[in-house]
Order: sequence, then structure tokens, then C-alpha cells
Amino acid sequence: MSEGVAADPVVVVGGGAVGLAIAEALTSRGADTIVVERGRCGGGASAGNAGWITPSLAIPVPGPGVIGESLRWLINPSGPLWIRPSLSPAMLEWIARFVRGCSRTSYHRGLVALQGAGTLAGPAFDRLAERGVEFELHDEPLLYPAFAQAEFDHLLRVADELARVGGHAPRRLSAAETVAGEPALGDGVVGGLIADGDSRVRPESLTAGLQRALEARGVQVRQGEPVTALTPDRGRWLVQTSDGSLAANTSLPGTKCC
Repeated sequence: MSEGVAADPVVVVGGGAVGLAIAEALTSRGADTIVVERGRCGGGASAGNAGWITPSLAIPVPGPGVIGESLRWLINPSGPLWIRPSLSPAMLEWIARFVRGCSRTSYHRGLVALQGAGTLAGPAFDRLAERGVEFELHDEPLLYPAFAQAEFDHLLRVADELARVGGHAPRRLSAAETVAGEPALGDGVVGGLIADGDSRVRPESLTAGLQRALEARGVQVRQGEPVTALTPDRGRWLVQTSDGSLAANTSLPGTKCC
């Protein structure tokens, strides 16, 4: 684009915690930004998020033994996993990639990557606060109780794996120490882990704070405006919404990460 000609804005589609945080990071780097949200900002999945900032939980879902466990979950009506059976190419491709991801090599590679990313989470929230975003943050350790020896052994193996990759490994607790940390657990606890460096935010305060900060910087936050299509147009994108069309830039100012 020639000098003196105003660049198209960057259009962020989605006004949940991720979309609003991306828009905040872009504006902090000098980008002209518009947020388009089909409903209410922070009103979707972000509203039901627990808000935990937990490097201790940054481990891959696929891993050795997960396939067998998943099959047991599928036949358990109260299990945590359910998949609608389908022979569609997309589903078969997903299953194949998931199975490949369950190898020990893939799991270790993912563990290292997620731990590296997890260590950035806490400082990132600190920088949000420094830039004037107001939200509710609590430094609270996360307690992992175990009620069976097999469950406790699994927790210890995970903690050992985290320690071996230099990650955020929780501390081991005896049964008495675990109950002392949370008396409501009562009898039956055989031990536990505690992650001292974990914390949490109130999700609704985070999304509201991000939205206020963006609007204070003059960012358009357009709610109740579904995006219906993205169309390439001579080196840029046209974002089609229920209210019209927005021209979106494909380049960002600067290269320094937020």
C-alpha cells in the first residue's frame, strides 16, 4: 500500500476471551482493529470457562493409553467422551491423526511444546494489567486429590514427566496434607498434588475488562453481527456480515510480540 493511504483495519471475528485478547494485543501494537461478534462479547464458551491459568494442566490430550481409556468412556453413559459415529472422510481423518498423536514420541513433543507455552500465560496476564486492562485475578494453587492408589500413581507419573521436561511440576502431598489443604475432601483421600504457581481469573471480568479497554482506545466492537463469509479481494479479505461488508488488512504493523 502506498504511503499516505490509510490501511484497511484488522478484523477480529469473535468476541470471546481469545478474540478480545487478540484485538487488545493488536491495538497495543498500533493496529487499527475491529471486533465482530455474532452475539454478545464474552457470552459464549468464555462465560462458562473456569478461568484457570494452569501450566500444570498443560499436557496433551492424546497420549499412550488414551485409546483404550476412550473406548471405555464411549460405552459409559456418564463418561466424559461421546462421539457421534460417522464414516465421513473428515471423521476418519481426525481419528487417524488422533491415533498417530497417541504415540510416546508425539506425546513427548506435545508435552514440551505445551509446557513452553504454559509458562508464558502468567506473565501475559501481568502485561494485560500493566496496559490498563482491569480484571479479577487470584493467585490460588490448584489441588489434585486422589481417592485410589492407581489414581495417585497416575498423578505422580504425570508430575515426573513434567519435571523431566523442565515443566511446571506440582508438589506431592500425603493424604493428611491433601485434606489439610481442602478439609471438605474428608476420608478416602490417599494423597495428592498441589500446583503452587497456578492462578485463576473471573472469566466475565476478563472479557468485560478487555472490551472496556478496547472501546476506550476507540476500537469498534460490533455485537449482534454474525459473519457470513470471508472473500479474498486483491490481496485483502472482505468480511461479509449481516450488516454489510468490511475490508480487512492482511498485514500487521511491527513484529514484536505482545
